[in-house]
Amino acid sequence: MSDANEIIDVEAEEIEDSDNLPAVIPADASNSEAIELPNRQDTLLADNPERRCVATNSRGERCRKFAIYGSTVCRTHGGATKRVKEAARIRVENASNRLMGKLIEFAFDDTKPPDVQLKAIQNSLDRAGLKPPAEVVLAQGEAKPYETVFDSIGGNPSEPLVYDGSAGQVASPAPAYGDTGYSGLQSVAEENCEPSSDSEPLRQARPREFDREKRQQPRERHITGEAAIRLANEANRQHGVFDEQLALESPHKRYRRP
Repeated sequence: MSDANEIIDVEAEEIEDSDNLPAVIPADASNSEAIELPNRQDTLLADNPERRCVATNSRGERCRKFAIYGSTVCRTHGGATKRVKEAARIRVENASNRLMGKLIEFAFDDTKPPDVQLKAIQNSLDRAGLKPPAEVVLAQGEAKPYETVFDSIGGNPSEPLVYDGSAGQVASPAPAYGDTGYSGLQSVAEENCEPSSDSEPLRQARPREFDREKRQQPRERHITGEAAIRLANEANRQHGVFDEQLALESPHKRYRRP
């Protein structure tokens, strides 16, 4: 069956104008008013009125911050100054006995929960200085058998060294000149010896009996600067070096000027 012969039934319906389209919502049913939610800061301030700062702002409203411990103002209204902080510290120290007593009451109060009592007991002991040791103390234990054997073989480094005959003999003192057969040299050395002093300048040693004869050599002098140049030119002039340089002909061919 072809598409041209296919018949589609269509039912047309006319829509009349009415107030239902588009849908109109009355203004009374809208949520235009803001819902006031409870402020968490207001709840905290209401639960702790004694901790609230007593200062007021420029509009005359009371500050909504908490005061520092031991004072009546917050850090914004002078709680950060040195004088206020020192006064607050003194107040806390003066009230420490009362606070400690209150903490002990919580520790011995059986009506409180066990976890609250345990924390109160731990805090009381910590403030009293009865804390468990936080460091491990290492003590020297007993030496093991193999360590004892090694110590007996190698010895203890802390003990002084003691040598017996089996380990070796102590070196004998140096022999005298008479025992070595060089007594003649000793007499010569004693005759030529002179007392020396570190404060005196160094000087040349005097010739000894067994010293080798040395020829007197002329003292060398080093010449630098203009004096060296002048002496070099004089030596070259005596050997005719400058005359030989003038006698050399130039390899370039010369032409007469027109």
